[in-house]
Amino acid sequence: MTVENSGKEPEVKEHHQEETIDNHPDEFDEILQLAGSQGKYQKILVFLVLGPIIMVQPILTLNALFMLYEPDHWCYVPGNRNGADIDTWKKLTLPEDISGGNEARFSRCQMFTNDGNITTCSNGWEYDKTDYDLTIPSQYNWVCEKEHYATDALTLYAVGNCVGALIFGWASDKYGRRPLFFLMVFINTFFRAVSLFVPYCFIGFLTTQFIIGTAFPVLYITPCMIAAEISDKEYRAIIYSFAWAL
Repeated sequence: MTVENSGKEPEVKEHHQEETIDNHPDEFDEILQLAGSQGKYQKILVFLVLGPIIMVQPILTLNALFMLYEPDHWCYVPGNRNGADIDTWKKLTLPEDISGGNEARFSRCQMFTNDGNITTCSNGWEYDKTDYDLTIPSQYNWVCEKEHYATDALTLYAVGNCVGALIFGWASDKYGRRPLFFLMVFINTFFRAVSLFVPYCFIGFLTTQFIIGTAFPVLYITPCMIAAEISDKEYRAIIYSFAWAL
């Protein structure tokens, strides 16, 4: 009898242990439900952290399109002492160009010399200020042979988005979303400020645009992921809808 009882005792304890485990929630959603999944913390994170970031970040991104806008331009030809209107002066000093389409227009990159020959814009350019008083291409003459500069900057920004999503996305899973989020805030703020002072150096401007681009995906997605991960299934739909609606 003693041997039989000693053999059955572990089975009874094991069965009791299994029942104890089954009585506790083993899924994260169930644990989150007990801790609180739609509380004040989640609402603060969504409306006071996620909301402002989602509203401001697209403005900063689209602002680059306005900064890099190339206005209409033409060669600056000195000597308009009689104060002729711009159209009359263009007819006297600029050749016509039909390379951009069937309709002829005044050349944007060539002008007449004093002896009637055609040459490049040796005196710089004049810019149409109807829409914008000043942009980076008009301030630093990113036109004619340099007209690809603005496109290159936007392309490097997009490449930075892809690289940042791969590298910083992996880093946020490994080192945590919160430290990566604050790192992206620093990168975005610091290099955007630096980019305002380096357009005169094209390579430097490209570098800042690439680095800014790497920060955008994680900066935009991380708060949304943090809020979704600490909320229940129903509240996650609200979070994603809120993020995309803004």
